[in-house]
Amino acid sequence: EIDVPEGDLATVVDRGRSRQRRRRWVGVIVAALIVALVGIPFVLFDRADQSPASPIAGSWEEVTPAPLSPRSSSLVMTAGDEVLVLGGLGVDGCGTENGCAQLNDGAAYEPATDTWRMLVAIPFQVTDARLAQRVGNSFVVLERDRWWRYDVAADGWSRISAPDVLRPDRITGITASDSDLYVVEGKAKDQIHVFNLDDDQWSTLPPSTI
Repeated sequence: EIDVPEGDLATVVDRGRSRQRRRRWVGVIVAALIVALVGIPFVLFDRADQSPASPIAGSWEEVTPAPLSPRSSSLVMTAGDEVLVLGGLGVDGCGTENGCAQLNDGAAYEPATDTWRMLVAIPFQVTDARLAQRVGNSFVVLERDRWWRYDVAADGWSRISAPDVLRPDRITGITASDSDLYVVEGKAKDQIHVFNLDDDQWSTLPPSTI
């Protein structure tokens, strides 16, 4: 176990919310990406004034088409100046007895240069239904009962060994701070597990007194 000062988890959550507010503009790009990947031209909204109290002002422009097949339900994440589109369900065949095809390719889009780059193949089936969290320069994704790490700089996937006491069916939330992933288990926040990506180690926080 590790010692964590009282209120530290609340600080982590507040940091996550603050980052979400700073990245609201990315949501517009993400929405446009989802539209683009089902066959409609991709357009980018450039917000001129990012002040939260000001009305949205800006313009739309069509950008380079994605190098991916038409799809839906992709896992879309932001990494630095890029937007990553991972996996999803192919639109061909949907509605038939065979169902939608599971896709394991992905690409990254950089708005500043209006360019795409293909990413390494994903070693498992991933959609937007997966539990995922950015941790530093990596992403951690839960696939059923297995944890995966995607290193953005290295463009590579690797497995994370999780402790037996961590039950995926009891996970109610995840967040991150610096290189630590916080996993909340149980509706009453019975346990909070911490995975440090630098040390590749799990630990468990002391029971909450709140």
